[in-house]
Amino acid sequence: MTETYKVVKIVSEKRIVVNAPSARVCRGDVLEVFKVGDEVIDPDTGKSLGTLDYIKARVVVVDVYPNMCTCRNEKTTISNPVALLSEALARETIDPLNVNAEDISGVSGADLKISIGDLVRKALG
Repeated sequence: MTETYKVVKIVSEKRIVVNAPSARVCRGDVLEVFKVGDEVIDPDTGKSLGTLDYIKARVVVVDVYPNMCTCRNEKTTISNPVALLSEALARETIDPLNVNAEDISGVSGADLKISIGDLVRKALG
């Protein structure tokens, strides 16, 4: 099972503090702020496959302290207009899957706001 931590302080809109200690994280590690989602059950075995968690944000560890670390958003915005143009030209569109619409259940409780006490773990992939 993956170790979980918590958001313990929101410094600004660009920086949060997580109670992940230096023994567990390094500068540059990617962490996920998440909300535990609905349990997913295998229809053949009836066994739980785990939860379909909602990822609120992926953050990068910036500074590491003995008992905590500071993190910033992994996602950044490019302000160079030439770079923006080339990025727009290279953007891909994801084609929809041919699914049974009656079976769509989505992810419940998808609250985007990061709050003190939110769960945090190392990014799974």
